Amino acid sequence: MSHAHELVRTALRGDGAEGVHWHRLMAAMREMTASAAAGELPEESVGVLHSVLEFRGRVVIAEGSELPHAMPPEEMLRAHAVQALARADLERHRAAIQRVADAPDSSERLAGIARWVLRGRREA
Repeated sequence: MSHAHELVRTALRGDGAEGVHWHRLMAAMREMTASAAAGELPEESVGVLHSVLEFRGRVVIAEGSELPHAMPPEEMLRAHAVQALARADLERHRAAIQRVADAPDSSERLAGIARWVLRGRREA
């Protein structure tokens, strides 16, 4: 799985002037977090996901990549990280998710996702 971790790390560092392909980046995120529902996220994945939550730059997306329509790529990555960490172990990652919910630079949509998982995903 280290290829998936490295691809996400590369995107966060902004290595490579050509950028990363959005569909490959999201595939890497899905691969890293596939075991979250079973509560079995590897520590390397946890570290990368926390880096995603803390990331405040711009991800350079390769020209020609389709982008998400609902929110900017950086927020989409953070939303995915929030949900995966909550599925894996909400109590362990509660403080990091709360920071996303409270961050002034989080959009209302991202903050809403974070608040939703903090409530235990009982309400929409």
